[in-house]
Amino acid sequence: MQKGRRATLTGNSGRALKYGGAPVVGGQFAPWAPIAAEQTASGFDFAWKVPSGDAYTVWSTDASGNYITNLTGIVTGGSTALESLETVFHRP
Repeated sequence: MQKGRRATLTGNSGRALKYGGAPVVGGQFAPWAPIAAEQTASGFDFAWKVPSGDAYTVWSTDASGNYITNLTGIVTGGSTALESLETVFHRP
């Protein structure tokens, strides 16, 4: 995934990302850090990265921001699974 704007723990609508029903707070999943968040037809997708390495994952949430599943496992930036999601995050 190409570098882009830094994500917050809220989607574009301002809804908070939730895990297990509770809002996610900064550093909760350290060393993972959110790098992009986009609204989808059914909720939000959040991309995460380990800042010191080449490890990424993407979470899917419902419309209220509740975590549903990982769209990828832990992958590298060159992963075809990750590259297939770049259009969701408006990356070429």
